[in-house]
Amino acid sequence: MIPQMDSIFDYMRRYAGPMGQRILESYPALHAPSDPSSPLLKHLKRTPLPAQELAIMGTAKFLKDHDAAKVVAEMGTGKTFMSIATCYVHAAGKQFSSIVMCPPHLTKKWAREVFITIPNTRVFIIENMRNEASSNIPALYCS
Repeated sequence: MIPQMDSIFDYMRRYAGPMGQRILESYPALHAPSDPSSPLLKHLKRTPLPAQELAIMGTAKFLKDHDAAKVVAEMGTGKTFMSIATCYVHAAGKQFSSIVMCPPHLTKKWAREVFITIPNTRVFIIENMRNEASSNIPALYCS
């Protein structure tokens, strides 16, 4: 007999273990805590927390075989920092350019984060595009 479940919390309490195991089997970690991290992380102006370092390394490894990646996490976990550090590690010490697509109200925050994270960087905020885009929608270009 299956016990009654009145809420999603009851369901999660009952099936969290098997669901977690299924997720781990379907999506194995790309970077384990015991794997060596890129020495480039030591060049950053800020040091990632251990969980951020795992996410940075896993995302950088993912980008070796894919054109794009998403960093999805709770507010305050350092998604911006992890994204910037991932680009730096993925570039493997070579000069690189990247484009950040973010809401207009976050453009200057991203620029500041790039400056305080990556050594010897340049940031350009593009206020208007040739295709007659609205001038109140800035874009960010990092080099």
